[in-house]
Order: sequence, then structure tokens, then C-alpha cells
Amino acid sequence: MRITDRVIQRGMVEDIHRQLAAMNRLQEQIASGSRVNRLSDDPVRAARSISLNAAHASLEQHRNTAQEGLSWMNATLASLGTARQTIQTARVNAVQGATDTQTDDTREVLAIAVNQLSAQLLDTANAKWNGSSLFAGNKTTTAAFSNAGVYQGDTGTMTRDIAPGETTVVNLTGNEVFVDGENSFQVLADLKTALSNNDGAAVRALLPRLDTALNQLLKLEAELGSEAKRVETTLERLDELEVNLMDRISTNDDTDMPRALVDLQNANTLYEASLKASSALFTTTLLDFMQ
Repeated sequence: MRITDRVIQRGMVEDIHRQLAAMNRLQEQIASGSRVNRLSDDPVRAARSISLNAAHASLEQHRNTAQEGLSWMNATLASLGTARQTIQTARVNAVQGATDTQTDDTREVLAIAVNQLSAQLLDTANAKWNGSSLFAGNKTTTAAFSNAGVYQGDTGTMTRDIAPGETTVVNLTGNEVFVDGENSFQVLADLKTALSNNDGAAVRALLPRLDTALNQLLKLEAELGSEAKRVETTLERLDELEVNLMDRISTNDDTDMPRALVDLQNANTLYEASLKASSALFTTTLLDFMQ
């Protein structure tokens, strides 16, 4: 097969175009900071990038959900602590009012204090987080309890996916906390009545009920605190996974700047050499036609 000048020229032009394309790719990688700017750049690396970024999006979703759930749990724990302190204070008042040496006036003062504690307990039971009722179950736009201490929520639980295959329930209902086992509102109302009636025996009879209400809160506080700790541990694990995943994404996607700059310089040198070679090879003068 005869190799003509035109064939040689075409080959050299195609080679120059390839070098230009390589230089453009390298310049784009340096400018964007990404090795793959379109699927055709590197199909295998692009597919890996899609997979890694999808995994990162899923991890971020789980972490955000876990963080939101933990915030709800911490708000609930804070309210449980306040409620426990309220019942403890009421019990101290009950112990004081139960002694036979107390006067009618003293018990009346204690009754007023217990009435204030009842109002405080109602405020705690109707506590909100980000505008949502903490203890109303899934009826988050409804106050958990009426002014009379009647539960207005439901028994719904709030489940959160905090990691692949791992869930947690983040809420407690008002019935669980303030009604089941011992109705905290009712026992405080009964304590106020007993103190107002100057009935020491009735006050003493309420101490076991106050203890039941207190233990009810302590139990739920301990259980929720333990679950919150598990969610915290899960979040720490997700943070570690994200660091590793981001490192893999960076290794796969990010441009290796030192290497790209060297490759660009080499490509530019080859490009200029090709231009000079083609210029020298195909320079035609009048003398060439005269020979």
C-alpha cells in the first residue's frame, strides 16, 4: 500500500487533534477539580462516583434523621427531669404536711404551693419542641393535656430510621408519663385537697401514690436516656463512616492536581513538538517545484 503525503498529513492532523483533546480534558479537570465531568470521560470511574455519592446521600439522610430524633429525645428528657423535680417537691411538701404538729395555716400554705406545682406540671406535660407537642403522640399540633389534666393526644409512636436496618422510637405519650400507673395530676389534686382540709392522715396516705408517680418518671427517664445514648453512639459511627466515604469519593472524583499539572505540561510539550514536526515536514517552497 502506498503511503501518500495526504495520508501522512491526515495522520499528523488527527494526532494533533488528539493532543488538543487531551489538553482540553486536563484543563477542564484542573479548572473543575473533578476527574470526571461527563460520563464519557471515564465510564468506570463515573459509575463508581454515582454509587459512592448515592451511598453518601443515604448516610446523610440517616444522620439527619438520627440527629432530629436525638433532639426530640433530649427535649423529652429535659421535660421528664422537670416533671420529676415537680413531683419530688410535691412529696417534700406532703411529708411536711403529714406531720401531726402542722397547723391549719401551715397546711393551707402548702396547699397553695401544691396548686402551683400542679400548674407547673401541666405546663411541662404540654411542653413543645419546634412547635410540636412532645407528649401528644402523633397529634403533635394538639396540647397533650387539657386544663383539667385530661389527655388529648393519642397512643402513636414516632419511629426514626437512624441507620441501615436500625430504628428507634423517639417519643413518650402523655398517658405513659403522667397517667398510667399513677395519675400525677390526680395525686397532686388529692394532695391539695388533703392539705386544704387540714387532714394529716389523708396526706400521709398519699405518700405511696406520690412515690409511684415519681418512680414512673424515673423509670421512663432511665429508659429513654439509655435509648438516647444508643442513638448518640450510632451518630458517632455514622460520622466515622462519612469520613471514610468522603475519602473514597475524593480519591475517585477529585483531580490529582500535581499530577494533572505535570500531565498538562507534558501534553503541551508534545503538542508544540507535533506542530513543529508537521510544519517542517510539509513546508513547500518554489524551489521544491523547480527541482
